[in-house]
Amino acid sequence: MKAQRLHILFMVVWTFLQAQPAKQIRYRELVKMRVPVVGKIEMVSTTVVAHGMMHEKEESTVDRFVFRWMGNSEGSIIDLSNGYKISYDEEDEEYWHTTFEDLVLEMVNPDTTNRESVSFSMGSDDDDEDGEEPVISRTDQGTETVNGIFSRKWITTIVSDEGRMIFEEWMAEDLPVRKKATKMQRDINEKIGLPVREEEFTGITNVMSSSDEFELDPIPGTMIKMKMMAFEEDEDDPKMSMSFELLEIEEEAFIPSDFYIPVDYEFVEKK
Repeated sequence: MKAQRLHILFMVVWTFLQAQPAKQIRYRELVKMRVPVVGKIEMVSTTVVAHGMMHEKEESTVDRFVFRWMGNSEGSIIDLSNGYKISYDEEDEEYWHTTFEDLVLEMVNPDTTNRESVSFSMGSDDDDEDGEEPVISRTDQGTETVNGIFSRKWITTIVSDEGRMIFEEWMAEDLPVRKKATKMQRDINEKIGLPVREEEFTGITNVMSSSDEFELDPIPGTMIKMKMMAFEEDEDDPKMSMSFELLEIEEEAFIPSDFYIPVDYEFVEKK
């Protein structure tokens, strides 16, 4: 009888261990923006993804005091075995649940009432049918190492009657760990029922190259760093700027605690 109990205990432990992913991928990204009125915004996001599990955390800060309310430190955890998404607010030490069905409904009928958004326009809103076509140029700046990742830098410039936009992009030709993380995230979204992009996002100008409006060839590889600046007419200082950077990415042993929230957080109901 004792041997039978030990055998059952062994099988339970073995089944639990088998159910746990062996590896996870952790990466951090930095986004900076400088926009009219609001000023400087910085967002650091950390993502830990494993098979069927994903933890995303974002910390944002706003430079100008009047807009400090836009800053936050929030996160979310998805474990497909739970059937719901856990969201939390680190500052308030609160967490709440959202079912996968509600996530899909939110995607179909988004409520933007409480969402932060920043937009800008460059030049006049009047249509000018006689305006000249934008002049687009691109140069290969050679290879660089960005946060330990070998990459190639490209500069794309778009000049029009309204001003100019400059894109600096650092592209890694081969980054298997990034592709693996993207694949795991796509699998999670697909199983939940959320929309899944057909192709991996590989850079802003590559998105533009897929449009008939711009005559651009796609750049091979995955974007790991980008800077964008928008200038009005002959101005030397950009009206708006934005940058993105993959700070780090690594595959590591699975850590179960990365997919838990602190036990002292209070559960709250949110609609």
